[in-house]
Amino acid sequence: ATPGRIRDLLHRASSVFKLDALQLVVLDEMDELLSRGFTDILHDCLGCVMPAAASCAQRSRVQMAIFSATLPQEMESFIEQYMHDPVRLLVEKEPDITLN
Repeated sequence: ATPGRIRDLLHRASSVFKLDALQLVVLDEMDELLSRGFTDILHDCLGCVMPAAASCAQRSRVQMAIFSATLPQEMESFIEQYMHDPVRLLVEKEPDITLN
């Protein structure tokens, strides 16, 4: 879903999300989300599901996966604030391949 739709559903009194059962949060194309102005919405949503003030044990029960073509400084702030003991997998650019 879009970040705005997720935020709307999280803040409804009869939320459709059962946050106590949440195990995984996936943010795909996070660099694009940040560059398009979704920073405040992402903070709001993640604050609901992964409170920054929560203990490391509480945060570690929910796994977060972030996928991005680039790693801007703003994303580093999200990683530090919302992730516990993150693992980074960096993929090097392959040389251009041409078919004859």
